[in-house]
Amino acid sequence: MRILSSLQRGLLEKRIIDLRDDVDDRMFEYVRECMALLSLKNNPPIHIKITSDGGSVTSCLFIHDLFRLYPGQKTGTVIGFARSTAAVILQACDKRQAAQNSLLLIHSVMISMSRVPLDEFNDTKEFGKRLKNSRADQERLYLILERRSGKSRSDIVALCKEDRDLSAEEALAFGLIDEII
Repeated sequence: MRILSSLQRGLLEKRIIDLRDDVDDRMFEYVRECMALLSLKNNPPIHIKITSDGGSVTSCLFIHDLFRLYPGQKTGTVIGFARSTAAVILQACDKRQAAQNSLLLIHSVMISMSRVPLDEFNDTKEFGKRLKNSRADQERLYLILERRSGKSRSDIVALCKEDRDLSAEEALAFGLIDEII
């Protein structure tokens, strides 16, 4: 188990989980440790503060599940921005808020070629497998967004294709948040 920084531990004592920077394995480990410590305190209500450009879809889905399955009340607040997978993590909260000048962004899954071995470009089977996995990830994200926003798949796909920041007012109108604070 990773040791929380003194700032993270102090915030957790106040039942605040601060999600900043990239959505990645480190963030997943941090959230998992927070959830374990909170379970020792009988799952009190928590406040999740989000300022993130997003990141890994896999880590996003793991973090989303940790929050979704947490039995205590969860309030998520966007301070600044919640883009990409960070906006999806927000959807696991019972109450979803954004500060008045915050921005949210949802978009289609990006396929990164930076970590694909060159040989796999010639292996159509392996490349097809990666493409299939990315489509499955996209389907999972669409389902989360459909359930929480109440919007149709076609509305969500259209917004994802725009690939632009939404103001807090636009995010509220689309159903990505419940209130502007």
